[in-house]
Amino acid sequence: MSIHYKLSKFVVNSRKWFKWRSKPTGMNQLQKKAYELFTLYVKDSESELICSIKTFKRHIRNGELLIMLYNTSNGFIISVIDESENHNMYDVDVNHEYGNELCAMFDTEMERKLRASEYEKRMLIIKELDGLMKRKKNTKPKK
Repeated sequence: MSIHYKLSKFVVNSRKWFKWRSKPTGMNQLQKKAYELFTLYVKDSESELICSIKTFKRHIRNGELLIMLYNTSNGFIISVIDESENHNMYDVDVNHEYGNELCAMFDTEMERKLRASEYEKRMLIIKELDGLMKRKKNTKPKK
């Protein structure tokens, strides 16, 4: 093998490696604001988190604001719909890496909220069963 072949093979392999190691391009100001808005509302305890199994869209509803995150072939789109007096709608494109981070954050928070609600429901059932047991113990059997 010639040195030229080895050198060109090294250059091609190094390009693949650097392409794999390179970070995605940074976000512009609009993307940063949409990213921050999404994270704020995901972590808000009053927000309703909804995930569509059929379309894999993630929705956040809080009062008069609806935020949607959905996947496209070019990345993710964050749609912000303000249903107050202004009636504004904004669509912001976000690349795959940041969109996947938002999806993971959404899924983690939704799982946390579901576990908390299941725990509250379980505690309510236990409390009601305790009440039924006390009521049965307090009643005297008929002879």
